[in-house]
Amino acid sequence: MDSDREIPDSIRHLAGITKLAGYVADADARDIILVGKTNHGLPELHLEDLVIALRNVWNLYAQRHGQVIERSDPGCSIDPNPTVLSELRNLQSAVFSAHGREQVEPLLTQYKEIAESPQKVRVLGVPYDTRFASTMVTADYDMKRIVDGSDNLELQGFQGLMDRMLARAKADMLAGGSTSIPGSMMNRFWFYPGSNTYVESEGVVLIKTCPVALLTEEQHLNHGGTAVEGTGAANPYAKQFADDFTDYYDRIAEKRPIYTELQNLYRFVALAKILKHKSAIAQSGADLDYLFESYAVPHTHVSRRLPGRYNLKTFEHRIDYDNGYETMRAWLPSCGGVGISIVVDRNNFVHDENQIAESTARKVIEFRPNTDTLAWGVPPACRLVD
Repeated sequence: MDSDREIPDSIRHLAGITKLAGYVADADARDIILVGKTNHGLPELHLEDLVIALRNVWNLYAQRHGQVIERSDPGCSIDPNPTVLSELRNLQSAVFSAHGREQVEPLLTQYKEIAESPQKVRVLGVPYDTRFASTMVTADYDMKRIVDGSDNLELQGFQGLMDRMLARAKADMLAGGSTSIPGSMMNRFWFYPGSNTYVESEGVVLIKTCPVALLTEEQHLNHGGTAVEGTGAANPYAKQFADDFTDYYDRIAEKRPIYTELQNLYRFVALAKILKHKSAIAQSGADLDYLFESYAVPHTHVSRRLPGRYNLKTFEHRIDYDNGYETMRAWLPSCGGVGISIVVDRNNFVHDENQIAESTARKVIEFRPNTDTLAWGVPPACRLVD
């Protein structure tokens, strides 16, 4: 292909594949063949996302600073100004020390104004104004609404973090005790790779598992080993929320497709790292120079700053006193990010015990009409790894 205009729209969307399953290396045709499933109810895949994943893994976005070359896995972060965090902490303390509505309401108004201050958007490892970056930023930004409960997913058994804490506070107060909810908290959450496993046979690798996990600050430090601003400690409510989000991820993605799109990015990065780890491109003889060098990635605007998200839910438990009654209020700011730091080594690969990968490779090559065909189907009986 000599220009982007020659790429059919179907190929821009990977022939309708909605879930990438792996690849088959066809040395006879000098090709890398992508394999996947089609489900018309799921978001379509985008060639540009695959191109960005490949270029990232092959370090084409690495930057040289003198004698040092810096690279990063794809990621993003939406962070408030440290001064804003300090002001919010001070206001939290002030609100919990205040007495009565007349003192509390002005502080909450001030809190809302500061919490909604613009936050800096950082994109790592990939070009800023791309669909790939936009997907990461949107998933992170929308996750904050699930955290604070302003986006009610209506999933039985799943609660936003604020709703979880309010339920605990309500139970404490109705039991006549003091609440176990801390008076001042700021929790950070990151999307991060779960445990990846791949099934391989000669010339074929299928993705068995490639989950997206939500981690708290403490868990992120343990996984990434990188120092981040904050205490590094997660309160038990935040950790339970992160664990539940991870467990419910597929069901959440059914209601909010942005999380399916985020998971698609993780699969693209996993595929790119597998191809590099296995030297599959060189061994197959495939020529991917067009994707690495010539393909023009479309422009997608990504904001450099986004307003902080704020939500306030109140629970009032009335206990009459001579001078009034007691009221409980709670609120929660949040920040975090996305990190697609997938590691591929020999420990991720498992043997093709049921010969699923081997059978897939055979059927994919057998049902290709000719070597000029860019996309084709295989029988439903050709089972892929989930």
